[in-house]
Amino acid sequence: MRAQDRWFWSVLVGVILILIGVGVWMALRASSSPSKYLTYLPDESRPEVVVHNAYVAARRGDVDRFLSYFLPSVWPERERIQTVVVQVGNEGELTIGPAKIEGDRAEVLVEFVRAKSWGLFGVDFWIARETVVLRRQDGRWYITTTLPFVSIMFQPIREVPVPGN
Repeated sequence: MRAQDRWFWSVLVGVILILIGVGVWMALRASSSPSKYLTYLPDESRPEVVVHNAYVAARRGDVDRFLSYFLPSVWPERERIQTVVVQVGNEGELTIGPAKIEGDRAEVLVEFVRAKSWGLFGVDFWIARETVVLRRQDGRWYITTTLPFVSIMFQPIREVPVPGN
């Protein structure tokens, strides 16, 4: 076998091994990423845990538990809420920061980092940051704002027929 042929085959095998390695790495990364957002944390005396658990309830589709983390004034039409959807897919990472507490008020920074690959050299990368405000009432933390990166689906309002029309 000529030296050029050996060089060609060694480069080809190297490229194939790299592609297989990248494929395995991406598969493992995608399968392990969302698991931490599906487990409730037990210590709800901390504001960041309340925010985390609200996201877990939203991911699980548990509307009643999701709403239990909010003050009633945030969602006045609770009975019409049909579905809660987290807008963060497997394309990024949701990070809940530590709480800044001042008396009975707390702020928790929620950050969504999205990195999506478009081939070998193309990467779509951006960061969105939002602050969630909480208030302590009766010894418990409640979210007083909407939750970033979550969509709320309402049941449609039924028209009531007016007599005489």
